[in-house]
Amino acid sequence: MIGLYQRESKGMDYETVKNFRFRLLNSDKEFQLADFTTTDGYIKKYPPGKKDPKESSIGLYYYTFRDMNALQRSASFQTKPHYNAIVVELENLYLYSWLYVLRKFFKPKDRWLYGNLSPLFDVDYVENTKTELVRYAVSTHPAFGEISPVNLEKIRKHYSLPVEHSDTEITRLENELREKIDSLIPSNQ
Repeated sequence: MIGLYQRESKGMDYETVKNFRFRLLNSDKEFQLADFTTTDGYIKKYPPGKKDPKESSIGLYYYTFRDMNALQRSASFQTKPHYNAIVVELENLYLYSWLYVLRKFFKPKDRWLYGNLSPLFDVDYVENTKTELVRYAVSTHPAFGEISPVNLEKIRKHYSLPVEHSDTEITRLENELREKIDSLIPSNQ
């Protein structure tokens, strides 16, 4: 990216940057940070601090991520503690399930444009589809086959998940999630 700015005595602040709209070279598309909601302030991105718990009560961890580039290139769920992993608990499992879904389905044509943004987030959608997000992760990510049956049962109870998942249900859910991920890109992008 090549960016130009006008030097002013006050300097730049985040609000100015967030609301600045620019055209993409050789395109009729525009980009503005204010068009996006990201995980900043909603999902913990880094390993636990000195006073935070280091072990998950359900045996799940999520590899640290800084931005979309890191999310795409790093591991996601894992079952062993790691110095560079976030502790996942029952209460926040749906948030990391969202990241797993985003990582899997976010494939826009101009993917490079979003690489340095924190992962995209739709607060209302994620809060209203906790069960579906966790259900998809439990059904498709290999880490859930490695955790103890006791922990898997805790997850099922907490999120009211059925014991069995038919391929048809998972395909339907996958299509819905893929549509949602596609809708995160504003129409002018």
